[in-house]
Amino acid sequence: MIFFARIGTSSIDRNEGIRHKQAGNISVEIIIIDQKIPKEEALRFLGLPFEDMVKFVVDVRRGIMAFGGSMHADAEAVLLRDGSKQSDLWGGNFFPKNPAESQIELHSLINIRPADKNRSLVVQDEALAQSIKSVTSRLLGLPW
Repeated sequence: MIFFARIGTSSIDRNEGIRHKQAGNISVEIIIIDQKIPKEEALRFLGLPFEDMVKFVVDVRRGIMAFGGSMHADAEAVLLRDGSKQSDLWGGNFFPKNPAESQIELHSLINIRPADKNRSLVVQDEALAQSIKSVTSRLLGLPW
């Protein structure tokens, strides 16, 4: 099941706005982050379901991110329902136990978008990649 909650500047309680989705026996959570979260909150996502990383999708225009889940597409769907536009959404993976320079990886199937001049899993435009990393670093309070 996927649990969705918004945290940050929003006043939505973690128990409100929950959406459930059957995903086998795996229980995962996706949160929308719009302001810096404590390190402990980010680390709570390890093992849900991946032991060494957490998937994320950044909305570069709005400066927010969906964090958690087993597939980037699920986090992307959460942001689309929250008002994001497809062309502003880019996926990546956060490896909190890696050295600072390799904690953020911008590899995702949702990044393959020839119409947006990205024909790879990896974000190819360096300025865009830097923008995604900047939003991610700000919201997760990196470097740790």
